[in-house]
Amino acid sequence: MAQRSDPTIEREERPLAAEFDPAAADCPLELAISTIGGKWKLLVLRALFLTGGQRFNALLKSVKDISPKELTRNLRELEGAGLVVKDGERVELYRLTELGVSLLPIFRDLGELGARLASKPAPPGGSAFPPHQ
Repeated sequence: MAQRSDPTIEREERPLAAEFDPAAADCPLELAISTIGGKWKLLVLRALFLTGGQRFNALLKSVKDISPKELTRNLRELEGAGLVVKDGERVELYRLTELGVSLLPIFRDLGELGARLASKPAPPGGSAFPPHQ
């Protein structure tokens, strides 16, 4: 059985491998990835970052190619995780919670990565990425 590192040790002092132990059932990185991972959740969160609170039909238009059923499922999962909340009595508006807003620096980093990937020269023989539609 793998021995876990002492949680009292400062993060900077722990070896990188200890932070990403795949055998750790309580891995915070795995929890984060499973919570926001997948194509649709990230795009729903992006839409809420870009435009603020939105009604369901506005979100449906903001997230290209998502079906109403898939949007409903993803909104429920994001609500369950505490990242999105549904406000309003007559007009329901989905918005990010404080926890959801805390993802903004991560989304900025992902945007910068996307820009670097997009500006990367294509490998010999064509593009490494499928064309964006």
